[in-house]
Amino acid sequence: MILLIPVDQSTSCCDAVFRVVNRAYLSGMILCGFSALLLLGCLPIHAAFADPGVAPLRIAFWNIQWFPGKRPDATHWEEKDHAPLVQKVVKEISPDILGMGEIRNEDAAKVAIATLEGMNIDICSRFLLNDGTIGTQQVALTSRLKPVSAWSESWQQRSGITIPRGFSFAAYPMGSDSIVLVYGVHFKSNRGEMQQNVPAREASSRQLLAHAEKMEEIYAKAYKNVAVVLAGDFNTSLDDPRFGSERTLRDLQKAGFTWAWEKIPVAERTTLPSQPQMDPKFSPYPPASFDHIFVKGAEIVRCEAFPSSPLASDHRPVVADLLIPITPVTSSSEVAE
Repeated sequence: MILLIPVDQSTSCCDAVFRVVNRAYLSGMILCGFSALLLLGCLPIHAAFADPGVAPLRIAFWNIQWFPGKRPDATHWEEKDHAPLVQKVVKEISPDILGMGEIRNEDAAKVAIATLEGMNIDICSRFLLNDGTIGTQQVALTSRLKPVSAWSESWQQRSGITIPRGFSFAAYPMGSDSIVLVYGVHFKSNRGEMQQNVPAREASSRQLLAHAEKMEEIYAKAYKNVAVVLAGDFNTSLDDPRFGSERTLRDLQKAGFTWAWEKIPVAERTTLPSQPQMDPKFSPYPPASFDHIFVKGAEIVRCEAFPSSPLASDHRPVVADLLIPITPVTSSSEVAE
């Protein structure tokens, strides 16, 4: 089967690039590539096809706080000091797919994953600011896999409300007839008024769900098993009573997505530890679970807020181990029998 699939599309670059993909050939190459990388030691053990009916996959998302430098106007030395702290954590996680938020640009994303063998940049957004310039809080997706499609999309604006950033998307084939659709997201922060922030996030959630539903429909025509992963900094929580009436995350659950934190105790899912506010007159921000992973069409084995130093980021990475259903590959000898 020949598919015409967009492989790179950004809201800051209107020209989509298309590639003709021979699905059967690509799927075979993915399997051969996995085997070769495992033998060479380039892939972590959780990427191995241990069970013929599932493929383990480790996925992580980390808001890395204005990387590199931890602030928008960081000095060269601050950037230089920040990089090894981030690289150490990323290497310890050893993900198959890593989403990163608050990344300055693609070059910064390359620095963040420099210690991971076999890891590549699949997509780094180029979200625009109000003045038309490219912002410095981008979302990148990186992996040890080979996507057949990847692009980014800005959040749709609401009247009177500026909604920064958006999502990055990539589609990763696994096995002969399975594919994982991955979204890295960064939602509206809680700066400003709640009366504006909550509706902005809820609108972005609807946009995300509409896109995911359309992608599921498209890829289901070519793949038997379609899994969807939504990962990122949602800037809202199902634990905090301040967001008790907010629909952002609840709408994802209603749409059939499983919350990766569901079986994890509240105390163990803090991704944004308590920290002082810029103005010392105000009380410190309370600890929060703002970073989430939602999954459909795959089993969640475990999820954790990965321990990391606040010197690396104010956020902790959220890491989930998944099992992706795949159809076992039948050897030629089995077919003959």
